[in-house]
Order: sequence, then structure tokens, then C-alpha cells
Amino acid sequence: MKYADRLVIKKPEQRMSKSAAAVSRIGLVLACVLLATSARAETYTWKNVVLGGGGFVSGLITHPDAPGVVYARTDIGGAYRWNPADNSWIPLLDFAADANTYGIESVALDPSDSNRLYIAASRASSTLKWIFVSTNQGTTFSSFTPPFALDGNARGRGGGERMAVDPNLGSILFYGTRGQGLYKSVDYGATWSPVATFPVSTTANTVGIVFVQFVQSSGTPGAATPVILAGVSQTGNNLYRSTDGGATWSVVSTVDSASYMPNHAAQDGSGNLYITFDDTCGPNDNVAAGAVCKLNLLTLASSDVSPVKQPGEQGGWGGVSVDAQHPTTLVVSTLDRWWPSPYDQIYRSTNGGASWKTTALSLPGTGDAPWTVARTPHWCESVQIDPFNSDRAWYVTGYGIFSCTNLTAADSNGTVHWTFTSDGLEEMVPLGLASPPTGPYLLSQVGDQGGFRHFNLDVSPPVADYFSTHRGTSYGIDFAENNPDIIVRLFSDAPYGGYSLDGGTTWNDFASTPPGTTGPGNIAVSADGSRIVWKPAGASAFYYSANNGATWTASTGGPSGTRSPVSDRVNGNKFYIYTSSSGGRMYVSADGGASFSAGAVISASSSSLVPHAVFSHEGDLWLPRGTGGLARSTDSGSSFSTLATVQQATYVAFGRAATGQSYPAVFIIGQVGGVTGIFRSDDQGASWTRINDDQHQFGLSWVHCFCADPRVYGRVYFGTEGRGIIYGEPASLPSPEITLTTLPGNQLQLEWPQGYIGWQLQMQTNAPGEGLGTNWTDVLNSTSTNRVTVTVDTANASVFFRLASQ
Repeated sequence: MKYADRLVIKKPEQRMSKSAAAVSRIGLVLACVLLATSARAETYTWKNVVLGGGGFVSGLITHPDAPGVVYARTDIGGAYRWNPADNSWIPLLDFAADANTYGIESVALDPSDSNRLYIAASRASSTLKWIFVSTNQGTTFSSFTPPFALDGNARGRGGGERMAVDPNLGSILFYGTRGQGLYKSVDYGATWSPVATFPVSTTANTVGIVFVQFVQSSGTPGAATPVILAGVSQTGNNLYRSTDGGATWSVVSTVDSASYMPNHAAQDGSGNLYITFDDTCGPNDNVAAGAVCKLNLLTLASSDVSPVKQPGEQGGWGGVSVDAQHPTTLVVSTLDRWWPSPYDQIYRSTNGGASWKTTALSLPGTGDAPWTVARTPHWCESVQIDPFNSDRAWYVTGYGIFSCTNLTAADSNGTVHWTFTSDGLEEMVPLGLASPPTGPYLLSQVGDQGGFRHFNLDVSPPVADYFSTHRGTSYGIDFAENNPDIIVRLFSDAPYGGYSLDGGTTWNDFASTPPGTTGPGNIAVSADGSRIVWKPAGASAFYYSANNGATWTASTGGPSGTRSPVSDRVNGNKFYIYTSSSGGRMYVSADGGASFSAGAVISASSSSLVPHAVFSHEGDLWLPRGTGGLARSTDSGSSFSTLATVQQATYVAFGRAATGQSYPAVFIIGQVGGVTGIFRSDDQGASWTRINDDQHQFGLSWVHCFCADPRVYGRVYFGTEGRGIIYGEPASLPSPEITLTTLPGNQLQLEWPQGYIGWQLQMQTNAPGEGLGTNWTDVLNSTSTNRVTVTVDTANASVFFRLASQ
């Protein structure tokens, strides 16, 4: 329950500021005004823990007739709109609870309507797939289920765009699928029909039709565009053309090698189409060679306009973009140029591809993401020149977006300043999170990029807080509750684990690994930091170490299989392991992991569910049981009771206790009252408040890790499947001035800010000296206004008021 920070109690010609417990003697009336929130729901602010980028941005698209309208798609992190006001990216799909939604296969814009946006979203699911349609640049969407499969995270995902809107008749769209040929919609993407005459339905590499291009000049506004081209990701016959709006198709021959396949295409508005070709579909197929082809759309004559490779340079060509202000100026990106430095980059031509200049003689800048100094540009599949600014351009990489604002500097052999530009686009996959009681607010482990300390959640950590070893995919992390400078963490390369004794400033690899170790597995460190319990992948048993991984000894009595050890957060000798096998059982060690004994039998609906121990409470253990709800043990796992208030739970975490409470706040991802979401309980699970809402779901169906902050009340963190680390905390409502004015006839007038219209005013009257009770009653008609007048009974000396959310 929250209380107002500022109250004003007013008599005529008198005004005074008081605290939340403010009282004032007004005649015989004692008035107390409280501001409280309902126990049913609470407004939270949700943000990313800022890292800055991190994953593959698979495509960029700019609107030809609307300045600043630019979109980015990612393979598993959703779609974004460019915010030119502050050079950041705005996520568009955070309303989606299903993580499949964040795999974006294609994005399309209507050239005749800058507000209309189409997004094709799914990850290899035949049923969970969507065509999202927005008429307000992604503020809201309608969704439709297409009759063809989608997969934003499959091979060739950087090519495109395979979805396109007819520039002359916006109700028509074509979609090039991966394995079901070409489809057409005539009702703005609501329904789709196969184009039976298109000659290719599948390709050997499963990429299918990689791009569709309408030739706007071949038609007239209000009628279907007759000339359309489609690129197919295969060698040989791979470019097709229709001159009758898609009714019939014929092969177009180009000068590209017979062993190449198309990747991207862009028109110059003067009758030419530029196409990039490669010897494989990319981006992670190690493209070795390719070409850039210029096709005359009228004569169908083509020429090779590829930039000349210097000795030692390899790879192919990814994206291509033409400067809308200067039709003979274009850029292309290299693809899979793994050497030499500066690796993948952008080339620019001002004469239609007759000659080229590199725009990067050195590595690009790190921008606001210092950790990117450890990464080099790669997977440069898409590039776009701003149609309204010849100096601005963007290109994608496997870990975010780079941009420049002085592209034309290349004309005079100047330096083009490419800088990392992924603010707001947090496509990370966090695989481990922990919030210690001292030091950084958060420790994080993420896929591909490594681990971090977060002292400021809203700023990308400096290099000093980027874990100094094994900056690849990182997994579990744990700290010693009573000595949080001791931290253990896991990562993807041998020896798969390490430790820090100084809060993550420096790291040491484990000097040895248990027999049979083939991967990181799961790990925990005791509350005092003296013992580590580890179940590496490949090892036949759990192992413990009393010397920071110098040696390992097999534990006895524990379960088999891949399970997660959990340390008691008070007693340094206690560890817990839960297995859902054979009906489910908790195992407990009281000797630092040397041996485990069987505890309570308790079932759970998934083998991935992990118990969590409560800080400051020895033997206090909570177990999410999936569809079985949530259970709690207060005797170190010897017995459990299941909470009647929770229907489902997949994660549980503990944070700072609410004011007036001695027990930590409990957080879950689960289902309460038939509603699925993120919930908090301040009373040990007796009641729950949903703290997220339907517009802030972030793919909750696929969360990798979950923890709460022991120092900041209400703050919770979770790791998504592609939307980075999300954290939420109670929204900071502006401190209201609530005024109380005495009126003639034993009347009181109460007034509060208009922003609180909709809240319920409640009152109670009690005998003199009785004080505040629980006998609250609603003041009628107070939810539709911010000013009410009430008559008080002077026979009762104490009158109390409070304002509560609904």
C-alpha cells in the first residue's frame, strides 16, 4: 500500500503541507487523508536493462515518401521503429506473450501510405504465426494467420524483402514463402491465396523466394502494377518476371555466375534494378564469393558491377541501397568477410556501380555500448541510405546496427564515421541473472556476448564491468549470499566455469573440471562462499569443490540427469536439488554438497522447474510446480505445502520486503485468478498483485531467468528470448496535493489532481480517540470526479479519508 508524499489540508485563507499521516483539528473533526493502491493491480514501469544491441538485425526498410520512417526487423527480438528525435529504436511487439512472435521474417511498407505497416512474425511454427497490420506506424496492430509457414530465425533470414506492397494499389501484397511458393493478398494482408502460376515452390536450401519487387513506373495509381520481379534463393533460374500483375511469369537471365543465388535487390527509379548474389544463402553459411548485378528493367540487359576485391579479401555481398536523391549513387555491404580488418563493411559508388570506394578504413565506433569494442562487424545483410538525407545511412550486423551522418565524405576520400546505433534495440538472450545484496544491482549472463555487472541499469556498462574472460555465450551465475564478492559463473568454452573473489572485477577459470565434462551445465555457491556444487553437462554426477574449482569430488545420494543445484541463502552447508522424475522429489545436503539425502516427494509439470531459497530465512524454499501451482517448504525441503492462491508458476524470486513487512516480497511468473502474468505478493503468498499488463508481456512464454532486487522494493528482473533483460518497478506517480476545505454546515470539501480521476474516495467515522479502523465505506460518485463534498457527523469526533485505486 502506498501513501501520498504530500497532503494539503486547507481552511479558508489557510494552507499547510503535511506528511502522509497528516492530521488537522477542524472544529470537532479529526481528518486523515490517505492515498493507497488496490491490492488487485499495480502500475509498473517496464524498461530494458541497457546493454545496447547484441543480436542479429536481419533487415532494414525505409519509407520512400515519409522522412524518418524507418523500421528494423530482427531474427528473434521483434520489430522496431526508428525514433529520429533521439536516434533510438522503439520496440513494437512488446504486447506479445508468445516468444514466437519475436521472430520477424519480413517487414513491408505501403509506399502510398506512410502509416501502414506489415510484419510477418513466427519462429518455425505452423500454427503460431502472424501477419500484423498497423495503420498507425506500429502503435496498434490487427493480426491475421497466413496459410503459409513463417520463420524469422531460419537460414537465409537476412535476405529480402520477401513481402511487398503494390505501390500503385495498396490493397495488394505479394509474399514469397520459404517452401510454398508465391502468395497474394488483395485485402491488405487479411487473406492470402497461392499464385499457382509461379514456377518455384521450394528450394534446396529451404529459403525459397527471397525478395519481391514491384516496378512502380510500369503502372498507374489506383490500378495493379503489371511488372513484378521475384528472386529465388537457388542457383540457375533464380530471377522471375511478370508483366501482367503476377498472372504469368518468365525467367530473367543475368550475368551472375550460374553458381550464385540472389540475396537483396534495390531499384534506382531510373529503370535499373541492382541485385546482390552469393554462392550460398547466408548469413551463417560462410559466403565465399558473390556478385553485384545491374539489370535494365526495360531491355533486361545486365552487367556485373561488383566492387573489386583486394588480395586476401573474401566473402560475398549482402544488402544494396540506392540514394533516392541521386539515382546513380548506391551502396552495397559485404557479407561474411571474416578477414581482413575492418571485416564486413560498406562500399559506395557514385556512377551506377562503374567504380567503388570503401567507406570504412578502420573499425566503426562503439557509440553508447562500450562492450562492442570486443566485437567486429559481421553478417552485414542489409544497408539503407536515408531517402531524404544522402549523408545518413544504416547497416546491420550480427550484434546490432551501425549508422553514419556523413556518408558523402567518401567522395573526397574523407573518413565516414560509422557508429554503433542500437539504442533501444536490445536483442539479447540473457541466460543467467543474479541480484546481490551489495555491489552492482545486477549480474547478467547473455548469449553470444558474455557477462556484465550493472551498477546503473539505464546505461550500457563500461568495459570495466564487462566480464574480462570468455566473452561468448554465458550461462548460470550465482553469488555467496553472505559474502557476495564471491561469484561463480558458467560459459560455453572449456573449462566452462570460473570464479571471482572481488565481486566480478577479475575472474579466474576453474583449474580443473569433473570427469566427463562436455559443457557448462548448472552451478551454485554456498552462502558463505566456501563450497561450490556443479553439475556440468556430460558428468555422471553432481560434484563439489572446497577450493574454488582446483579439485572436484563427486557428491553422493543426489539424483541423476541435468538438474540445478540451489544453495541455502543462510546456512553455508546446505544445498538443494529438485528432480521432477519419478513423481518428483527434493534432495537436501547438509554437508556442503558432499552428500544428498531424499526429502519431500512433490510433483512438478516440467523438468526445467527450479526451487529458490529465500535470503535471510534458513531452510525456506519455494518450488514453482508449473501447472501444479506454487509450493513452499520451511523445513529445508522435508515437507511442502502448496499455495491455494496460485494456479500455475514457472519462476519464483524474492526481493526487498514491503514497508511494514518483515518477509521478502515474493514474485512469480505464473497464473493467479485465471490470469497469466507477473505477480508480486507482500504477504508470503496470501494475496497477489499482477504487476505487468497486456501491453507489457515481452514473450513471457519463453523466459530464461528471473530474479528480484533485495535492495529496491518492487524491482524484478527477467531474461527474455530475444528482447534482452527487462526490469520493472512500481511507477512513480507524481506526489498529489490533496486539499481538504471546511465549509458551513459540517461539510468538508476534498479535492485531488485530475490525474487521479477514477480512484475511489473512501471514509470511516469513529468514536473520539478510537483511531483508524478497518470500517471503510465508499463515498458515492467520487470515481468520476476529483472534487467531492461530504457532510460529517459532529457527534463522532474522528473522520478518516483515503483515496484508493480501482
